Formats: sequence, C-alpha cells, structure tokens
Amino acid sequence: MDKKLLALYITIVLLDVFLVAGFIVSFGEMSSLRAQITDLEEDVAKMRATNYMLSTTVENLNLTVKHLVEVVQNRSMSQGVSEGLVLQINVADSIKTGETVRVNFSLTNFGSKKVTLVFPSPKIFDFKVLDSSGKVVYQWSQDKSFPAVIVEVVLEPGQAKTASLPWECRLPPGEYLLVGVVSSYNITITSNKVVMVKS
Repeated sequence: MDKKLLALYITIVLLDVFLVAGFIVSFGEMSSLRAQITDLEEDVAKMRATNYMLSTTVENLNLTVKHLVEVVQNRSMSQGVSEGLVLQINVADSIKTGETVRVNFSLTNFGSKKVTLVFPSPKIFDFKVLDSSGKVVYQWSQDKSFPAVIVEVVLEPGQAKTASLPWECRLPPGEYLLVGVVSSYNITITSNKVVMVKS
C-alpha cells in the first residue's frame, strides 16, 4: 500500500477512536473532527481511484509492449531463416562429470543481405541441456543476471559472431541433448548436439 494512503487510514482510525472514547467532548470539536474525517475519507477514495487507474495503465502498456515484441518476433522469424543465419555449436562429444568444458558458438550470415539482430541484454548466446525425457537439467544463463541494455549485432554477408561459454558439468552419467540458443527480438535460432557424460 502507498505510504501516503496508509498514513491517511491511520489518521482516520485514530480520530474515530478519540470520538468513541469521548476524548473530544464539545459539540463543536466533534463536528469539526467529523468533517475532517469525511474529507480524509474522500482523499483516500480519490487516491485509491488514482492508484487503480495508474496500475491499469501500466498493465495495459506492458501488454501492448509484449504484443509488439511477439509481432516482431513472429514477423522476423522466417525472414531471418531465409536470409541464411546459421547457428553452429561445438563441444566435446564426451564429458566427465565434474569436468569444465567450453561450448563454442558461431552465428554466421550465409545470406546475401546484412542482418541486424536486437537483443534486450548483452546475453547473445545461451545453451540448455536436456535429459533423455526432454527435461531441462541445466541452463547456462539461469544463475546469471544481465543488465537491461539494448544490444545490436550487425552481420554482413559472410560475417560471423562467435563466443565461448564455460560449462562445469555436474550431471550424472548418461546421454544428453545440448541446445544452443540465440534469442533476439528479431529471431530465435537453435542448434543441437548430443553429448555423453561419463563418470
């Protein structure tokens, strides 16, 4: 609750208590306080109405932004693929539990036109690991925070953006699917690789 609104509530309650307890005895004082309580109650009602309108407006704006982002993503998805963006990931086929390996990414523009990708943060590459049932058992970005800064990546024809992310594998032995992800406002591209984890 807004601090100002809470203070008004407390004032109203205290004034009512004083009146009921008989601390204010003169009729003039009682009438004056009743008028003040009425004014305060009206102020509270106005503040509540204003807060509701503001929260509704913010909610509507958030929904509009979300819708616009979805429209951009849906519109650009097929364009990005047809323009020849290809994501490749490279990691060891066999990894030991407890071993730290590098997951290498390469996003290449094999098309004939320049492509601009817009990201909501500096996180451009990410990857997740799925077990045999399809459950995500690890995601590189899950325990990390990134500043909310718009980042643009421009790829000319034939140009590539690369990165190398560390992965300290703490999974039990078995076969896993590593899914590399590039997710911008414009497009989402994935690339898969099967890895074996050994003891």
